[in-house]
Amino acid sequence: MRFRWEALRSLALFLTVTLLCVTFRFDARGADGSPRIASPQVAFARGPLADPLISGGVPAFTNDDCGGAYPAARANDDDYGTQWRSCNATPSPSRPVWLAYDLSSVAAEHRGKVLAVWYNDPATSPYDHRLINDVGYNIPATYSLEANSAPGGAVPGTGWVQLAAVSGNSYHSRQHLVDLTRSNWLRMSVSASDGSSQNFNVSLNLDLHDASAGADDDWIFYGDSITQDGMSHDPLQGLGGGGTWAQLIRASNPGHFPIAEDAGVGGFVSGDGATRLSTWLQLFAAGNRSELLRQLCLDGPGGPRRGQGPNRADGPVGTDSERASQWPRVEPADPEALLKLLAGRARPGSLVLLREQPVAHLRG
Repeated sequence: MRFRWEALRSLALFLTVTLLCVTFRFDARGADGSPRIASPQVAFARGPLADPLISGGVPAFTNDDCGGAYPAARANDDDYGTQWRSCNATPSPSRPVWLAYDLSSVAAEHRGKVLAVWYNDPATSPYDHRLINDVGYNIPATYSLEANSAPGGAVPGTGWVQLAAVSGNSYHSRQHLVDLTRSNWLRMSVSASDGSSQNFNVSLNLDLHDASAGADDDWIFYGDSITQDGMSHDPLQGLGGGGTWAQLIRASNPGHFPIAEDAGVGGFVSGDGATRLSTWLQLFAAGNRSELLRQLCLDGPGGPRRGQGPNRADGPVGTDSERASQWPRVEPADPEALLKLLAGRARPGSLVLLREQPVAHLRG
């Protein structure tokens, strides 16, 4: 089991880094008939600007911590394998369950434009469990984010101002850009949950990031079960894991702690994603300005056969202009058209090279 989870995470990380940094060119086939990788073209672009985590360890409060078993501090400690959870009663409009952070100790210049992101995974594994008729566990279904300018210390009883509101949610994570200028508090108030038997409460981690430089270091990973398992917020500490993807980034580059949502859905294929990408991107704070590939290259059973055209055995395949010209041009600002192209053209065993920016990284 340990090998399986570590292998999945390693594979997901490898694919992410590869797509970010390297474009491979395939030359003539090797002696064994297989494609030979020649001269990887490495083009390093400017890295994303940091969106520092500002909520880690700040005073956290709630009106339901399951009798002390799941305290509010679990929502913003450094262990994503634990979560704050309510359980005294199912949240309702007459009795909402709330989690509040006292941000008065955070420098004012770092709590103006803030990106708030909550994670219910790994409690619920699929990004949207309803898409595969799976069950959810304690997901906030109807909730609001609220700010308060009262001094830090005791949780204010009045003066809360709504910043964002959601209803009918079934996703296991969401993010919101909010303005906390002159506010000392942020509260997430949940009045309905999406779950299953004995799991209609609320369970989550809640992170706040300084987004004064923009939602630049903001990532979402769409995919199938490999993405779902490999990019989960389960740090796998019990199996010797080194932390979540964002924690691994921070360990190697202390100036960055990326926002990262795991949008994997087990059993999904590219065609499933193509029909939903427009909806998904509306939920992604950085999705309004996406940086996608400038060139798409496909090879495999769905494309020209060996010995035909640019895919012949004695010539280059993949990135030459003759090969690329056989595929419709996709404008980088149209990610839905890109995925529809992938869904219609790619076949099992296809090689897909995304150049300049991967579809997984959609920056604001």
